[in-house]
Amino acid sequence: MLVSSVSMTVDQSEDWMKRQAAAVGARVRRVRLAVGISVQSVADYCTNELGYKMLRTTLANLESGARKNITVAEVSVLAKALGVPPLSLLYPIDEPQEVEVLPGVMKTSWEAWRWFADGLGPGLHIRTAHPQAQEIREALLEYGLLTENARAWKHTEDMIRSLASMDRDNEDAQESLRKELEHIAVDTHGALEFLESRGLPIPDVPEGWLKMLREMDAKIDADVEAFDERKRVKEGRADA
Repeated sequence: MLVSSVSMTVDQSEDWMKRQAAAVGARVRRVRLAVGISVQSVADYCTNELGYKMLRTTLANLESGARKNITVAEVSVLAKALGVPPLSLLYPIDEPQEVEVLPGVMKTSWEAWRWFADGLGPGLHIRTAHPQAQEIREALLEYGLLTENARAWKHTEDMIRSLASMDRDNEDAQESLRKELEHIAVDTHGALEFLESRGLPIPDVPEGWLKMLREMDAKIDADVEAFDERKRVKEGRADA
């Protein structure tokens, strides 16, 4: 019974891998035809421009559903060649039907994207009791917070510069926007420190944004230290 059970599991796994390869192949073909390029052109680009040897027959077999599996490397180079996000070949967000994210597990493409990217989605949650899962989730949140607020910061900075270039008096409006910059920095407090303390790479964001965050972090840390010092003094007087 054990051998039979293992055999069934292997067969099911192979069936799922083949279904997954066929689904990706169909999406590759759909995008390729929409872009208007040939199988040979895609294969040549992967080989000559990206340095990943891709034969025309290999790609043709993938598109026809004849492949037994597909690798992460193939998904990556094909996505680059076609100019689409790699995840869109696995989980097409622009298609209504559900996708098979695991053997026999069907989810919408949006749920699949969330699970693949950050472990979220109905029935596909990261086990929060796992310390490493918690660390991964927190890092993703901090990356997202830092990059999203960087865009808001740059937009606000651009507005301030635009107002400053005008002839009419608008200092009140500029001051309001400067306060908004501070609010954005406060909202992002700790994100940069979290990434740097763990040696994680910092997203490509404006240097002025990073400078403001570091200044904000230093100010908050100083305020907290001053508060703690006043509390210690107060408690010392009470004990006396």
